[in-house]
Amino acid sequence: MAWYEGNMNNSAGSMLAIWDVELLKNSNWDIYDADAALGANVKVYGHKTNGVRDFCIKALDNQADYTTIEIWDDWDTTNHIGVGNSLIYTPGGTTYTLRIRKTIGGYGIRLNDRGFSWISKPQGHHYFLGRSLEFDPTRNNGKGQPIFIGHSSNTNHTAYVNNPMGSNCHNNHACGCPHCELYNASGGVDQWVVKAGFTLSSSSSYSDGATGQFRGKTTAGTYELFETRVQEVGAPYLIIGILEGVCALGQATQGLSNGDIVNVEGTSWLCCKGGNASVSFVRMD
Repeated sequence: MAWYEGNMNNSAGSMLAIWDVELLKNSNWDIYDADAALGANVKVYGHKTNGVRDFCIKALDNQADYTTIEIWDDWDTTNHIGVGNSLIYTPGGTTYTLRIRKTIGGYGIRLNDRGFSWISKPQGHHYFLGRSLEFDPTRNNGKGQPIFIGHSSNTNHTAYVNNPMGSNCHNNHACGCPHCELYNASGGVDQWVVKAGFTLSSSSSYSDGATGQFRGKTTAGTYELFETRVQEVGAPYLIIGILEGVCALGQATQGLSNGDIVNVEGTSWLCCKGGNASVSFVRMD
């Protein structure tokens, strides 16, 4: 696990320029296809688990403001096309593509052997791409269950300004901040996921709407943050794995602002706070 940060702009190609450097700091990632046949500012980043290719990320960065993301089983570097199943649109037969918004200013990336959190600091947007720390990594012939948590092309939706990691994911916000996986535990393709135990409705369990929501601050004035679990939508609601270094709080206004850093048992966590007080934390180690 490692934390890296720097500055970026929102022009075409700016995301690729950073990922070319940052992702390759982990040996499980590589630039798998950068041929001109893909088009301007389009690249494919490959990922391996235990030396075996398990998924690829196609990043289409030929515009300002956002990068379009596709996740594929594999990639044909001769014909420059995806191989196998893919996660291109939000689930349920919609045609909203998957996006990471770009901003002018600071970025952060928490990178590990399985996936990474991407942080657009000025807007408090926190994204996740890749595999969680899966409870059963042998699913789908060892390819696991790659996940995308981010924005979509539904820019008219109010959730487009929210922090994806701090937003709900399988209700009316789903098209603005989709949470989805390439495979579910049964092998189904292009499926919704949720953050286990996460809700934007703090009154769902308590009559007092202010008390039913985890807010992170203890009676000692310190912070208690825990790594978020991700869970499938639909019976039997299996928990897939752990989003390492991620704590999703939702609409929790616990007295912190976007960009604040808290210390939990000697580890720094960055507060990401987007629209509608959509809050998450990422470990900076």
